[in-house]
Amino acid sequence: MKVTFVGHASILVETGGVTVLSDPWWAGSCFGTQWWPYPKPAVDAIDPGRLDYIYISHGHADHLHNGTLSRLPKTAICLVAEELNLSGPLQNLGFKVIEIAPKTDFALNDKVTIEITPTVNGDSFAVIRDDQRICINMNDALHAAPRDIQTQTIDYLNAKYRQADYFFCGFGIASHFPICIEVPGAGSGPHGCGAPEIF
Repeated sequence: MKVTFVGHASILVETGGVTVLSDPWWAGSCFGTQWWPYPKPAVDAIDPGRLDYIYISHGHADHLHNGTLSRLPKTAICLVAEELNLSGPLQNLGFKVIEIAPKTDFALNDKVTIEITPTVNGDSFAVIRDDQRICINMNDALHAAPRDIQTQTIDYLNAKYRQADYFFCGFGIASHFPICIEVPGAGSGPHGCGAPEIF
């Protein structure tokens, strides 16, 4: 299994004769012109002619990015969580879509499976597994979830997979609400977060 970080929420997994790209975003901005990918994604790692599957974790424009998806070959099949209603927008772009039921190991071929399971707020995680390695791609599905959902998800993954060879979790400070970081001894910030405002 070879896993390449492309940029933002996008990774490229090559294993067992299949290639899976997650949440591609690099051709233009999203949320109007408010968000831009930075640093520049490593798109040279992607051979469009060898792209078998595209996993879309959820419907936010920095994960389901029309400008980028419209440039990718329509021979690639999009994989989404069954419960998230993402098929329509992807089919409108010309893709075949497979909706995967939660907690199901869906065979990509005779060597590789993928699980796509929703967590909360219309988000999902994916687990790609071959006969030797496991790649867990949490994207935004864990860190933005309430504590009880985080605990349930971690317990589920530990019980089913025990360990992972690769683990990706979204991170960052982009948000629609004030972000506060607690700094012990720093006093109280303007939003009552117990820390000074950073931005």
